[in-house]
Amino acid sequence: MDERFQRESFHYEPFYYEPFYYELKVVFYGESGMVASRVSASNEMQIILRANQSASWRVNLLVWGILSAAGLGISTGFALIGAPLVFPFVGLEIIILVVGFYLAARDSTRQQIIRIGEKDLVIEKGHRHLEQVLNLPRQWVRVAVTPDSRPLGTDQLFLCAMDQRMPVGEFLCQHEVEQLLSSLRQQGFPVRIEKM
Repeated sequence: MDERFQRESFHYEPFYYEPFYYELKVVFYGESGMVASRVSASNEMQIILRANQSASWRVNLLVWGILSAAGLGISTGFALIGAPLVFPFVGLEIIILVVGFYLAARDSTRQQIIRIGEKDLVIEKGHRHLEQVLNLPRQWVRVAVTPDSRPLGTDQLFLCAMDQRMPVGEFLCQHEVEQLLSSLRQQGFPVRIEKM
């Protein structure tokens, strides 16, 4: 199942000119943002959710390298005028930056696949590989929406069946949540609005 998750999911390869390439990819391949749907060869509806990956790991490393080089250059200047104690602080700053860039890049690789078959609904979640799977009987599935109380907040969607409840699309913005909700309504799932 892990190989199927990687093979059937949409995966961005790292490129240098991502914004331009992404626009071409949208035009030529028909993607619509971070929520895409398709019908598989086994006549199963699939809704693919991806986090917004505005920069690849390669671009993050390039930015980190530029910032590190600038920091090292400035600290070398301070060392030349007699303040070598700047180096440990710049080193700490470089380490904190790379950890922050790594965590942000890892978070942007999240993806979810919702497989809607005739008898069941399967939710697969993961970063670069499958990490969590939930199988729900289709006839019992309902969508619960928890509206955000903040004016610019994002609603939360949950797929529920009997005593099981799993959040979906936690990384989507509001208009993408509405697109996902519309796709789930088209599949015939009842929607319930919940209070926080």
